[in-house]
Amino acid sequence: MVNMSSSDFDEYEDSSSVRLSCFAHTLQLCIRDGLKNVPYISKVLGKCQILGKCSNQSSKIANALEELNKHISKMNITRWNSEYMLMKSILSIGKNDLDSIVKLTDNPVTFLNNDFMVLEEVVDILEPFYDISIKCQSDTIVTVSIVVPAIVHCITHLLEIRKKLSFCTKLVEQLHVSIDKRFSGIIHRLNLINVERNEPFNDPLYFMATILDPSFKFYWLRDLNLPINNENRLKQNIIQLIVDEI
Repeated sequence: MVNMSSSDFDEYEDSSSVRLSCFAHTLQLCIRDGLKNVPYISKVLGKCQILGKCSNQSSKIANALEELNKHISKMNITRWNSEYMLMKSILSIGKNDLDSIVKLTDNPVTFLNNDFMVLEEVVDILEPFYDISIKCQSDTIVTVSIVVPAIVHCITHLLEIRKKLSFCTKLVEQLHVSIDKRFSGIIHRLNLINVERNEPFNDPLYFMATILDPSFKFYWLRDLNLPINNENRLKQNIIQLIVDEI
């Protein structure tokens, strides 16, 4: 029987907390990578920022939004999720009502139909990333076991949504490349590729924690839609990781 002292347990808890924080930070870097050098998104986001600033300074806009039972989220330039909430809040207003609100500003901006399509695509693409980041910041018990299922969910989401896009395929491509690079240890294990010691997120603990968590076990494998033989190989590979660590 293994005896774990309170200090050992505290050390494990601290390690898990640090790993989860590292995951959340790395996911944020992936979003930043994805949003880089996509001019049409930057242009639309710029319009949203102008309107957001005006809404905070104008009682007319505040009253108009209140009548519509809507609001425009404030933006924090250091957090991508505040950009996401800003875009989502403006998208929720709707084109016609937004046109009326824009006319109340001293610095009117025009939201074209294509702008709304870009907003809708960006919000749909980033929604799972936002949900995961919020879970990692919540006061509820979230452990390092969420990391592998979260990465799998993100990559399968990107593969699926790309088929439906008209404007934001570059955002999806850049997100995918960044995830492959910044989480290469996890991605390589999923693809049954040898993992180097210096790769980010190379620790088998991420898979071990997931499999040993009753909330996840192997359920997340369904998202990958692997052929049965490949799925079984991956399961065996992960089980062997656990055996090797015991």
